[in-house]
Amino acid sequence: MAEEATRFAERVRKQLGLPVEMVDERLTSWEAERLLEEQSGRVMHKASPHVSRKGHGQERKSAVAGKQTVDAMAAAVILKEYLAMRQSAEESI
Repeated sequence: MAEEATRFAERVRKQLGLPVEMVDERLTSWEAERLLEEQSGRVMHKASPHVSRKGHGQERKSAVAGKQTVDAMAAAVILKEYLAMRQSAEESI
C-alpha cells in the first residue's frame, strides 16, 4: 500500500503541479483508539474475540461506525502533527 501511495503522490506532483508531503501514519489508528478511550471512558476493542450471533447486524453497524470514528480521529492526529511540524519549522526560520 505504501508503494501505491507513493506512486499516487508522484502523479499528483507531476500532473497537477501540487506539493505533496508524505506522512508516516502507521501508529495513528492505535493513538486514535487510545484518545477515544480516554474521551469516552470505554475500551474500543473487547478482550474476548467471541461475538454473539444474536443482533449480529447491529453489532456490525456499530463496528463500522466505530472504525469510521477511529479513522476520523486518526486523520485528526495526522493533521495535528503536520500542523505542529509546520509551525515548528516556521518558528525556527
